[in-house]
Amino acid sequence: TARDGDPAELVRAAHPDLIVDIGDVDRRYANLADKVQQETGVPYLLFSGSLLDIGATLRKLGPILGNNAEGERLANYVAAAMSEARKAAQRQAHPKVYFARGADGLQTPMGTTGPMEFLRLLGARTLDAKPDAHGNATVIVDQVRAWQPDYIVTDEADAFDAVTHRSVWQALNAVHDGRVLLAPTGPFGWID
Repeated sequence: TARDGDPAELVRAAHPDLIVDIGDVDRRYANLADKVQQETGVPYLLFSGSLLDIGATLRKLGPILGNNAEGERLANYVAAAMSEARKAAQRQAHPKVYFARGADGLQTPMGTTGPMEFLRLLGARTLDAKPDAHGNATVIVDQVRAWQPDYIVTDEADAFDAVTHRSVWQALNAVHDGRVLLAPTGPFGWID
């Protein structure tokens, strides 16, 4: 049985031929990849999960997985979808969007995290706050009220319930006018 939290034990228990990790690429994850590969002998590939890098990642994975044509087909699909998103963003107004997380809706991803990258690609303006080490920020309702977002988006049911039902959020036009959106999360996160 693999010990909780020991990546090498989890890998050994699964008996993989290859580990493909698509997500954050920073020193912490690179060190983890090196450690797991050294301890298990299983090749570990670490690719950027940035929305803007997905096409390149698919093009690299095609030959590695023995299917160049499928990797190229998927990369072309991503390029077309990104192009369409950029065109739509140019045609539309650039609404202010607050992305709510947490049980109270007061945590928001910042920087170049998945949700913010996605929203900005679509032309949204996002709340500017100072992120913590994980790329999130905790704000107060007064900050969001002062900013008056046109839309509030979340992918968490708790955050959606807090924003739509708690009285402290009712002064926001987005809440009052029904512009609070809950993104689907299954089978995988649609925004993140």
